[in-house]
Amino acid sequence: PNKPPAHDSGRRKRTKSDEYEAMRPSSRQRGYTSDWDKYSRWFLRQPQNIFCRRCKANGRLVRSRCTDHIKPARYFPELFWDQDNHQPLCVACNTAKGREDAARYGDARPGAGQKPTA
Repeated sequence: PNKPPAHDSGRRKRTKSDEYEAMRPSSRQRGYTSDWDKYSRWFLRQPQNIFCRRCKANGRLVRSRCTDHIKPARYFPELFWDQDNHQPLCVACNTAKGREDAARYGDARPGAGQKPTA
């Protein structure tokens, strides 16, 4: 009468994005060191950087969680530490900007520049 619960292995189907992430260098290999972590925490604590710049421009106050490189560090490594090239973003805006950058600069990631499907 009582059916046992279905087994959930916790696995999900691998996507092309997963394959890209598996080949992608680690954040440390891409230059995001403990010095960057400290700087980013400091940057996001500054009064002018508490809220996401993009959300604020659209009338929403969303806490920033990411120190974004306005010009992507991948393409402009000389600007990596340039504070004028940093902006506070929330996670959603940082993800969206990453897609925009991928489309703008011709990123080779599968699905880059496209919205993910549900």
